Amino acid sequence: MRLTSSSLLSFLVAAAVATSAACSYSPTAPTEPVTIVLAPGQARVVGSMSIRFVGVTIDTRCPVDAFCIQAGEAYIAIEITLSGQRSAFELQLLNSTARSRTIGDYRLELIELVPWPFLDDPPIKPADYRVSLGISSN
Repeated sequence: MRLTSSSLLSFLVAAAVATSAACSYSPTAPTEPVTIVLAPGQARVVGSMSIRFVGVTIDTRCPVDAFCIQAGEAYIAIEITLSGQRSAFELQLLNSTARSRTIGDYRLELIELVPWPFLDDPPIKPADYRVSLGISSN
């Protein structure tokens, strides 16, 4: 079979289109949103990103069985490793502008922090916390 200049040009155009389409897709980012639950110190890998829940740094949430003037807030410390780069930051449970963060091709969102405090219960032990995080492609 002999290649003509027009068939070679068609092949090169098709290859360039296929290559550009492949570059716009990140095979490591999740195609569907994923929810993970972590204990303090626990890590999980999603795609090419490692997520570690360091712990709760602040928990001033109003107890479930109390009437409070302010709702309080909860901060969690997170460490992310992506492409060999580690970053650390906090997310806030009740502040919608500080509840999520975009890292590379990923969007990380704090969904839930349990347990919730109750008036008559002792303070929550740091090891008893569990955080639910939503991860989606950006």
